[in-house]
Amino acid sequence: MIVIYSRNKAAANVAVFLNALGYQTKLTQESLLTFPRRIEQQPDNLFLIWAGPYRKIYHNAHPTFPNLAYLECGFLPHYSSTQLDSLGHGASSSAAQTTSTPITNEQKQQLDEYLDQHYWNKETPTQLPVSGPFILFPIQHLADSVIKYDAPAYAQNFERILRDLVQYMPSDYTLVVKQHPKSHHGHRLYQHNRIHYIDRIENDMDNWQLNHQLLKSSRALVSINSSYIFEALAHSTPIISLGRGVFSGKNVTIEQDKITDKTFSNLRFSKQNASALLYDLCINRQLANIDFTNMDRVRHVWDFFCNDIKMKKGFIVK
Repeated sequence: MIVIYSRNKAAANVAVFLNALGYQTKLTQESLLTFPRRIEQQPDNLFLIWAGPYRKIYHNAHPTFPNLAYLECGFLPHYSSTQLDSLGHGASSSAAQTTSTPITNEQKQQLDEYLDQHYWNKETPTQLPVSGPFILFPIQHLADSVIKYDAPAYAQNFERILRDLVQYMPSDYTLVVKQHPKSHHGHRLYQHNRIHYIDRIENDMDNWQLNHQLLKSSRALVSINSSYIFEALAHSTPIISLGRGVFSGKNVTIEQDKITDKTFSNLRFSKQNASALLYDLCINRQLANIDFTNMDRVRHVWDFFCNDIKMKKGFIVK
């Protein structure tokens, strides 16, 4: 049996996928305070937990249970796909610890078809909020576990980042600061005549369309470790990353500890490295909601996951 701990409705979608593959599943919202004992008592069952809210549990105490694995929002599309990972989330994930290898022409075509179906088909022209060259800096949600565990030094440091960006970005650039849809603190940050704030957009589709246009037109994305990074990879936008994440050490971002006078001197982008990482994430490790009609994709992702947890933890999914 596969036991899924989550209050997230995306977990129910995963259960439907697994039921279609012939597995018996159980969705539960039982307190996770008791789940270590249950895992030990049921060593043949696979336990999946939604990584973000419960990251402290596996990050600090229970990372080695062989029959414990993780779910989290996927990458492209972010809020309508689910990532499966044997080790965790963000910089703690199996995806982060896997070295991406160049993909073949056939795999590149497969990735392009996936992006056409799941990502690009939602794009429609949207007017940009600024004219002229700009740098995009999306504010992350402070409660996000990727901030808390993979970039704690930046959690209370947004204003310092903004000041440094204004100081060191080219003199004719505007800094576009976009609030997170769940954020309320954007306009209480540093004010400057070279900063343009975009208020939070609660409508998912409006937010999605604006993201497309901003990433397509920006000279660079500056991010701590948000999901914007993976959208920027699809747009071939140069990325300056300040925190750790799935992307770390894969030469897909310009990794910095802080913004300096050297930050914007060599904006670069490797299409080959970006394609290799996106293939691993999108094709091998995540299920999109619309994959209900494509059981071959579901089977590929699940087989990849089963092989990964066997290699990383020695657990065989029965």
